[in-house]
Amino acid sequence: MEPCRQGPGHQRVEERGSEEVQEAGHGEDAGQALGGAGAHSGHPRMLRRPAPPRRRGQTRPVQPLAVHHVSVNVPDVTAATAFYTEVLGGTLRGDRPDFGFGGAWIDLGATQVHLIEGAAPPALGQHFAVAVADLDGAVAELRARGLGVDGPVPVGTGRQALVADPAGNTVELFEGPTGP
Repeated sequence: MEPCRQGPGHQRVEERGSEEVQEAGHGEDAGQALGGAGAHSGHPRMLRRPAPPRRRGQTRPVQPLAVHHVSVNVPDVTAATAFYTEVLGGTLRGDRPDFGFGGAWIDLGATQVHLIEGAAPPALGQHFAVAVADLDGAVAELRARGLGVDGPVPVGTGRQALVADPAGNTVELFEGPTGP
């Protein structure tokens, strides 16, 4: 295994050698081969090592508080920034360091969206959700702007609608209980 290195916008990205990727296998059970649960993207950074066994009474080492940010690839940072700020109501942050590639950081409520200049991946169901107070009002506003919106439809204990950003990334708008 190669040593850890820093990747764009991330701290300590672990790289694995190509022999480890080949040993892990491919397909839906590949994540299981390394002790993970479920499929992985096929990228070496997405392979997981088995978690060490917990001792009785041991606390969890990772205690998530919230999602801090999500990253989405966009080929046109200017168009995507306008969508996330002018259409979805986000606020452009001024504290993004120069990573050597284009991008932007945007506050959407308590969570950030990090735009990364690059080709957007094919839409295969990946998305993130933005909680809104008035889904019907948000959908009406998006449609008045000429955007295609799927929904709203009931889901679980709430409702959702889907819209695509200019790069084709899916954004879910969600109205309903936001707690656990």
